[in-house]
Amino acid sequence: GVNTLGIDGFFPALQGNVLTSDYAYAVEISPSGVAFVADGLAGLRAVDVSNPSAPALLGRYDSPGETLGLTLSADGQYAYIADGPNGMRVVSISNPNSLGLVGTLDAGSWDYAFDVAAWTSAGASYAYVADGQSGIHVVNVATPSNPTLLGSLDTAGDAVAVAVSGNGQNIFVADSQDGLKIIDVSTPSNPRLVNVNVILDEISIATDVQVYGSSAFVTDDAGIFWVIDVTNRQYPRIVGSVDTIGAAKGVRLSADGNLAYVADNAGYVHVVNVAKREAPVIVGSAEVENFPTGLAVSADATFIYLAEEDGGLSVVNLDSPAPPTLVGNLRTTSASATTLASSGNTVFLADANGGLRIVDVSSPAAPTLLATLGAAAGLAGDITGVALDEAAGVAFVTADDRGLHVVNIVDPANPTVITTLQLDGFAADIAFSATDDVAY
Repeated sequence: GVNTLGIDGFFPALQGNVLTSDYAYAVEISPSGVAFVADGLAGLRAVDVSNPSAPALLGRYDSPGETLGLTLSADGQYAYIADGPNGMRVVSISNPNSLGLVGTLDAGSWDYAFDVAAWTSAGASYAYVADGQSGIHVVNVATPSNPTLLGSLDTAGDAVAVAVSGNGQNIFVADSQDGLKIIDVSTPSNPRLVNVNVILDEISIATDVQVYGSSAFVTDDAGIFWVIDVTNRQYPRIVGSVDTIGAAKGVRLSADGNLAYVADNAGYVHVVNVAKREAPVIVGSAEVENFPTGLAVSADATFIYLAEEDGGLSVVNLDSPAPPTLVGNLRTTSASATTLASSGNTVFLADANGGLRIVDVSSPAAPTLLATLGAAAGLAGDITGVALDEAAGVAFVTADDRGLHVVNIVDPANPTVITTLQLDGFAADIAFSATDDVAY
């Protein structure tokens, strides 16, 4: 029969990889296009990704703890790193070949720093640290060499990831088994819990969070990507979800908030269309060699950079051609060849003993049979091929041992046989020369 295939969409494909020294947990891209990787016990690693097919290691800051998360300052001069048992550290990244410690903050009561987010406005610069069982900390980083603790809030679960609202008034916390927390940080010295708790699922452990406008996007270890309406900060509600293949470990968003990119620890990265918040759908996936835990997206949305357990940094090309997908179908007898008219709206189908079929494909999802021309109308034999001379309004049709038929197609809904030429042997197909009036 006739199948119509769509070639729009997303088909991410692995393009390059470089191994780092330890488990890579998170990655961010600087304004200059350098990737900075939270490389576990190996600290902070800079990677040149200017050639996506061959990313190259640059400088490294070997922290004393376990670097699990990071974010970059607005000016791209500093990385704020969550250093596990050693709190938060500020690292100069202005020279990617030579990373250097600038400041540290590790209060004695801290637990294990997993992630950090930052927000800057009107001379104020804050970092927000997700500190496991100790909850979250608000840190003044206006002076990078002297980060100071402003306030803390002990959340009910284990705070492992944090994101900041666009206006800097709230932070959103992936609180492990306790789901999503929304915290008011408008008074940095007194962060306070805003929302009634959002438990994702009985077996879910929240792993990452991003926010766009009135929506929060949360990944979890149970393999579910959640969309949550946070218009009412006090009473957020789950509005959509989609299953991933393995544990969903990280999420980032497109600039317009209509796409989410999800790191799947089973060895995949997914592109999720979230334009309709109530019905998120995976529109493309790429399989990678290792186990993604975090990700970042290039400014032009062409590449995804994946931090992978045992795999270092991988680069995934988002601009690859999309695989064809079935859009519509029309069953016929035994189709063997097709020719598409220049209008793009009509297909001429060689359908063996079913004759010549002419099909309207102006609506790809619903191809419609216009006409069938067979033996009863003078088109004898098994139809094997078809070529068009649209200027003359003629189709040339090969018919196995019955030779070549010439068909009038001026009106595709009413084709008629003009003449038949008997050939020696079996006519299997036909094509025209591009330069003269010769058929082969």
